Amino acid sequence: MVRLATELEPSSRVPSPVNSRHAASVLRTSPSVDSLHLGSLPLAAVERRIAVIGAGWWGKGLVQTFGDLGTLRAVCDTDPARLTAMPNGAVKHYGRTEDCLADPDVSAVVIATPAVSHFELVRAALRAGKDVFVEKPLALTLRDGQELVRTAAGSGRVLMVGNVLRYHPAICRLKDMIDAGDLGRVEYICSNRLSVARQRAEENILWSFAPHEVSVILGLLGEQPLAASCQGGDYLSRGVSDVTISQFVFAGGVRAQIFVSRLRPFQEQRLVVVGSDEMAVFDEAAPDRLVTYPRGDWKDSSVSSAESAGKPIRIDSTEPMKAECIAFLESLETRQPPVTDGEEELRVLEVLDACERSLSSDGARTDVQPPSRSRRGHKTGALGVRNTNKPTLAG
Repeated sequence: MVRLATELEPSSRVPSPVNSRHAASVLRTSPSVDSLHLGSLPLAAVERRIAVIGAGWWGKGLVQTFGDLGTLRAVCDTDPARLTAMPNGAVKHYGRTEDCLADPDVSAVVIATPAVSHFELVRAALRAGKDVFVEKPLALTLRDGQELVRTAAGSGRVLMVGNVLRYHPAICRLKDMIDAGDLGRVEYICSNRLSVARQRAEENILWSFAPHEVSVILGLLGEQPLAASCQGGDYLSRGVSDVTISQFVFAGGVRAQIFVSRLRPFQEQRLVVVGSDEMAVFDEAAPDRLVTYPRGDWKDSSVSSAESAGKPIRIDSTEPMKAECIAFLESLETRQPPVTDGEEELRVLEVLDACERSLSSDGARTDVQPPSRSRRGHKTGALGVRNTNKPTLAG
């Protein structure tokens, strides 16, 4: 029996979804989300076919979005009170995942449960012949993730991993700017995700919070890091890290850092990209979510970049969650891999696995293992244009 956990940690997610234009453009060239109106999708894509498993904090948003898109068929949760609050009428309610997966009218499931349940639920859904959209991470180990990707490929099922940050308008715009060389040569990226969060005994903060940041950094740069190092501390539950700092080095010379913590009296989601010409800052809580700053002549100690006024960057307004859901529906119809498919998620899991190994070795530099699986050409085109202005790695 597959047990259904019912709550996805709110602070591990982007707050309420705000809007984006290019939806899938972070990874590959595709129509802007503004052009993806429901009426333009083939009839099969708008039939009721989706079941959402997990109606917690984040799951409720997915239920509403798929409901608005006219594709919601069922909602599954072990908490009767949550089901009572869900849409009725043509939408079925299930208290057991087995019953939901056995429904012949459900062709695809969306899994919005805690990460510890993802492997069993995704595997059960794939074996039941369902296409799957699962919230990040795909699994809590690289080996489990690889098994799920093989299972999806062997059964011809769509496997998509939800990372709404990849559809955020500011991140999509930032990717376009990097590809266009607007920041010059990218040299350094720093990302923080800090929050007050409840104690977690299932997985450490690295697997709860960092998948967002890893996925975005890999997408912005279009390459896998050579090595990672990670240190952290466990203050709430012994053996379960509540704070981690991870550092990465890339073949092109770029270095990156990710700081995640559930021990902060405030929330912060901030990404800084330092280029040779300009710096860009994405701040989810700021009025202007994406701002650029001139780098100036940092060799001149009399010039301070703090003295320069930032330039807000205009971003578009299609909801990332809606764009993400439409992308899943398109994949169901076309049978083409979604932007954040299982293969893409394995790249994230490879990095997290290296961080985990480094964490257990007190921060020792750890190689990000080359994949032993077949990839679709490293998804260079899907990730967008590579940063061709990077220096070669010296030494």
